Amino acid sequence: MRSRAWCPRLGVAIVVVSCLLACAVQTAAAQDQEERSDAVSQTPFWTKRKVVLLGGFGGSIAAGALAWSKEMELRDRKREMQGLPPGAIDEWNRQFSDATNLASARNVWGVVAISAATVTSLYAMASRPRETRTPGLGPDVHPPGKPIWDLRVNPFLRSVSVEWSF
Repeated sequence: MRSRAWCPRLGVAIVVVSCLLACAVQTAAAQDQEERSDAVSQTPFWTKRKVVLLGGFGGSIAAGALAWSKEMELRDRKREMQGLPPGAIDEWNRQFSDATNLASARNVWGVVAISAATVTSLYAMASRPRETRTPGLGPDVHPPGKPIWDLRVNPFLRSVSVEWSF
């Protein structure tokens, strides 16, 4: 059986790199705003929205990869258990316990992958890119030709509304 001890470290590494990238983007954006006094282009390439989307989908892919690796280990464990001789009850019980733990870990990473992708997708649909926001316009005035999706959640009335302004 192959050892995949690096898999949990992969998820941690991706989260750390995403956080470092977010800090670097914020620092670069702050320095860029200080250095630029003209209004040529105030929009940096790496905006907060792009970093969040990249980190969210990257974390989802990493969690999915971890779930897949746990699934492969579980299949290997099943083949090993099927190859045991009929009288090896203690070994079968030990491997069954390990397989149960692997199945639990696989399920957790699968739920994390699906949850991260769902939250990131909802954020992508509910947030607007910086290019569509125009300073000086009121909250109900949108630039022409730019359809805007608006998601409003009211926990007190237990309602969710989705509006599309054009």
